[in-house]
Amino acid sequence: MNIEEYFKLSYKHFPRPQIVCRDGFTVSIQGGKYYYSIPKKNGSNFEEYELGFPEPSDSWLLEALNVPDSKEDVFGYVPLRIVNTLLERHGGIDEDKMLSILTMMELTDETS
Repeated sequence: MNIEEYFKLSYKHFPRPQIVCRDGFTVSIQGGKYYYSIPKKNGSNFEEYELGFPEPSDSWLLEALNVPDSKEDVFGYVPLRIVNTLLERHGGIDEDKMLSILTMMELTDETS
């Protein structure tokens, strides 16, 4: 599953849940009119995304964004190619975990 597929699956959730990769790396990836993303509208086809709270911190990401010494937790306007490479470096999105999280969120929404 790539980021575009994930965004299509998670379109009902605002904000989208934090992504879990196969190696355990987690990161919030958001897009929409309230985020540091392009375009500034809700949907699923973004050129640039907002990334937040990468755990553990990823030195490759900081280098790719030209902020090697950054202590920031949120990074705006991150190009799609960097997002895809970041996820690939961590084994890709853990589809089973993400589908489970999205299913639980939908069940919770239905009972609220």
